[in-house]
Amino acid sequence: MAPSWYSSWTLDPWQLVPTLIAAALYYRRVWTLEQEGRPVPLWRIWLFTSGIAVALFAFTSPLHAIGEAQSMSVHMVEHLIIGDIVPLLIIFGLTGPVLRPILALPVLGELRWLTHPLVALPLWGLNLFLWHITGAYDAALGNDAVHAAQHICFLVTGGIMWAALFETLPGPRWFGTGAKVGYVIVVRLLSTILGNIFTWSSTGFYHHYDNVPRLFGLSQAGDQSYGGVIMMSETGLVTLVLLAVLVFRAAVESDQRQLLIERGIDPARVKRAVRFGRARELALQELGYVPSRFQSEVPEVARPAGTETP
Repeated sequence: MAPSWYSSWTLDPWQLVPTLIAAALYYRRVWTLEQEGRPVPLWRIWLFTSGIAVALFAFTSPLHAIGEAQSMSVHMVEHLIIGDIVPLLIIFGLTGPVLRPILALPVLGELRWLTHPLVALPLWGLNLFLWHITGAYDAALGNDAVHAAQHICFLVTGGIMWAALFETLPGPRWFGTGAKVGYVIVVRLLSTILGNIFTWSSTGFYHHYDNVPRLFGLSQAGDQSYGGVIMMSETGLVTLVLLAVLVFRAAVESDQRQLLIERGIDPARVKRAVRFGRARELALQELGYVPSRFQSEVPEVARPAGTETP
């Protein structure tokens, strides 16, 4: 019997339990920081909560059952949620102080190098393509544990990729706004390549869908083609938003650098302060006031999260 859009809700402990444990640890740390007088901004808590809620929806909703049993395109929607949207929301919710207990652990603390952009980007791209190889994809659909591992890999590598972009932990000095624009373009170029492969292929890649009830009367190749279109549409929209934010940020930072240098502040200090979102602090320290032109601020969500006060 084919899954139903109304009743095919699932409770897979392989995916639900780790998600709920991560949420519990986060809220405990947020509460601890609140008691210490170092509260996490409310908007970050809300975005993290939204990420957890969206993840739980993806893991339990009919998207999961229908994507697994009938439709590659529906499965693509689930994967984009898990590998792109959820990590983005969760990364927005994290800060240096929130992560400090994890980074203090002997093993996990040594893994911060994974968020270096030259590591995070290749790792994310490699994971994306490997899991869409026919054998790996079919294996995930044929075994719940492998399927859970696939989703965890999408979630973790997506988180690492976004963490590098938004500097949940401080990135290298060269990774300024201009480099971030290039980073986003490469990320989306890789997604577009894979999406085009799905869109224009005349045959279905995954044997799991060879003999399943056809959703909406689509052929296997047609369903796969829609999956590619969905992938390119979602990633394209996210890219446009990110590029708009980064271009605005670049314009504001350029104005801040020029203004501070014109006031006689050392250009090297100016470059470093602007790079890590501390131009206002430098202006107040060196000039005794914040220039009125600084009222045009870089959106807080676009600043490196790892540079917040620990």
